[in-house]
Amino acid sequence: MKIRHIQENDWAAIIAIENAAYTDIAPESMETLRSRVLLSPETCFVAVNDDDEVLGCCFAHRWIPNAAPALHEVLQALPESKNLYLHDLAVAPLAQGTGVAGLLCRELLARAGQKRFLSITLVSVQNSSGFWKKFGFVEVPAVKPSPSYLENAVFMRLNLASRSFS
Repeated sequence: MKIRHIQENDWAAIIAIENAAYTDIAPESMETLRSRVLLSPETCFVAVNDDDEVLGCCFAHRWIPNAAPALHEVLQALPESKNLYLHDLAVAPLAQGTGVAGLLCRELLARAGQKRFLSITLVSVQNSSGFWKKFGFVEVPAVKPSPSYLENAVFMRLNLASRSFS
């Protein structure tokens, strides 16, 4: 497996992954996801196998530390911020349990360190907070996600200031 930038011919596979991954919430449109890539291509990427088939995707971008953009929102601009917002990380059903999610997460952490972000935030959906806790994310109960995320969504943060990226 390897990580690479998102290419135009990846979109069909990405949308298929999104549709399979999100059962409790409506998957986002290609336009919504593409807006993240256009604004922050260095923090949006895919994991592919040796045949260059997309196994998983990651979409992240700068955002203010104590909020998350609403789901299905096409972004036009990003705020200046030392916080990286992990908008989405999804894995193809055939690749679940193969380490793709961990590979994508570790790549995001490495890129966040290279770009000197101070924190990464996300909204955990579909009871995924246990996965994020394995990478050091903690729940931030004081921050309530937009209602677009449904009521069981949890805002989480990873403080990067004390992490080593060697």
